[in-house]
Amino acid sequence: MRIVRRAAAVLAAGMLAAAVGLTGAAAPSAALAPARAGAAPMSVRDLVPDNNQQQIIDVFAAINSYRASLGLAAVKYNVTVSGMTQQWSDTIAAQETFNHNPNFLTDSRAAGWNAAGEVIAVRWDRNAAGLVDWWKNSPAHNAILTNPKMNVVGIGITFTDGNPSTTPNRYAMYGVVNFYGYSSLPATTFANPSAAFAGTSGSGNNPGYSPGDPACQPPAKQMPPTANLRTASIRSGADVVTVDAGGTLRDQAATGSGGLGAARVIGTGYTGVQQIFTTDWNRDGVFDLLIQYSDGRLAVQYGLLSGGFQAAVVLGQSGWDSMQLAVGQWCMMNRLPQIAALDPAGNLWFYPNRQDQDLNTRQLLASGLAGATITMVDFDGDGFQDILARSATGTLTLYRSKGNLALVAESRRAVGSGWQGTVASVSGFTGPSSRGLMLATPDGTVSYYPIGAGAFGAPSRLPGNWSGLGLAR
Repeated sequence: MRIVRRAAAVLAAGMLAAAVGLTGAAAPSAALAPARAGAAPMSVRDLVPDNNQQQIIDVFAAINSYRASLGLAAVKYNVTVSGMTQQWSDTIAAQETFNHNPNFLTDSRAAGWNAAGEVIAVRWDRNAAGLVDWWKNSPAHNAILTNPKMNVVGIGITFTDGNPSTTPNRYAMYGVVNFYGYSSLPATTFANPSAAFAGTSGSGNNPGYSPGDPACQPPAKQMPPTANLRTASIRSGADVVTVDAGGTLRDQAATGSGGLGAARVIGTGYTGVQQIFTTDWNRDGVFDLLIQYSDGRLAVQYGLLSGGFQAAVVLGQSGWDSMQLAVGQWCMMNRLPQIAALDPAGNLWFYPNRQDQDLNTRQLLASGLAGATITMVDFDGDGFQDILARSATGTLTLYRSKGNLALVAESRRAVGSGWQGTVASVSGFTGPSSRGLMLATPDGTVSYYPIGAGAFGAPSRLPGNWSGLGLAR
């Protein structure tokens, strides 16, 4: 396996580090490091799901201790940014690459900065403070650590199965820190990681934030490698998937710039289906089908990289036909998709993803939504999924979340009207970081509504007549 490393420097045996930053101009980067020879491909199971909170605390403390010794103000810890940082740490560990996040400057979870930088490193051991020691002794890294404009960090730490004796070609710990400078501190900013882990009210912009909700905790803190989906049935989260009255399932692959490819049949026999959701339920890098049957069952069919789907695994035996569902990455520190379900009485429930286990536990999110249908999307662009509740007359009402099991306590505002039809949330349809909604109306049209800065942009109509087709969500 060839390992690609950009802007990396060999600092010592068993240690690599790299830095990139923007503070009006790009910071210098170190020289390219040679690839390790003979490394075996890593699977997602090689990411060890151990608790990394102590290492995050250690990295944070070492950074601020160093800044204090130079007379610099301390940085604070941001949960939203850390979600992005942890995701990238998991990604490069699973892929066994050593690259900077190409989106850390544009990701909406870190929007509004006036200075930005990223440092990454790997070690054989779990000495997280040692990561900071290496960064201090590299000019490119040190420039980011000591930039007085920086006041917020996000930290990601990922453990792998690396051991010099048993797995000599694999590192044991990946670390990523994103630094940002803000004129005013963003929401979910805390004085330190310990305060965030304890669920205290950080900057005051997000009272009641509690990342420690037990139902939100993942069964394993791991991220799959990015799969090449050229032969898979569903090739991106922006694909448009439909089912006709005869139960034929079709996919139109998104081009990534607002277009669609030709329709392809990807399955048959989908009769008796009330709703289909496209999601990566088990986070293996391949898109799956979550199927709500009209007989009350809820099942998942895992996608195959070579195309098609596995046999259905039933997650719920009965009662699901009466629920309005939405699926997405609800929990901030859990990268598995979760279910929000609205019952006939208007109660909104959270169902945690426990992989193949029955969905027999739930927690109340809100009530008073009788008669609505729901869609899950990050409407306000803060990195957390929100709920859009659609009334029978087509009015969309926003229920914001902060990545936990409590909706933001605020006056609910209407953000749209005239939304009669089927609504599906999509990402990446007009660009890598784009998000929006598809609306399929009874007259056979499908339109895409981009979302930016907490508002809808001008819609664009998809070509063709979509009459008689059910839109997967």
